[in-house]
Amino acid sequence: MKYLLRSLFGLLCLAAGAVTFLLIASPTDLLRDRLVEAVRAETGRELVIASGSMRMTPGLSIAFDGAALIDPADGNVAIVRMERLEVSVPVWQLIGRKVSVERLVMVRPVFELKTDAQGRRNWDFV
Repeated sequence: MKYLLRSLFGLLCLAAGAVTFLLIASPTDLLRDRLVEAVRAETGRELVIASGSMRMTPGLSIAFDGAALIDPADGNVAIVRMERLEVSVPVWQLIGRKVSVERLVMVRPVFELKTDAQGRRNWDFV
């Protein structure tokens, strides 16, 4: 019985340490940087994010306010603007500084799809 109580206490301390680590060393900047890099690599567009905040849920949810997907080749015109971009990631992967997105939600997106004089569409990611 004594070993069981010690084990439970150890697990509780480990969980408290993980939560404290996440609150002190907020992964918001890490996740923002990784998202920007991934979007640039996959689309050739720039993801611009105004600010971010973190919420503890069964997973970890980070909300970025004022996000936009910008086309630098088109004079920095936004293809899509969103009030908020919510990203859910597994907590344990962030402790290891790895990022794997479980869920991505755009809140109130506004799309500006255009075709220029040469017939190029800003939503073509070729």
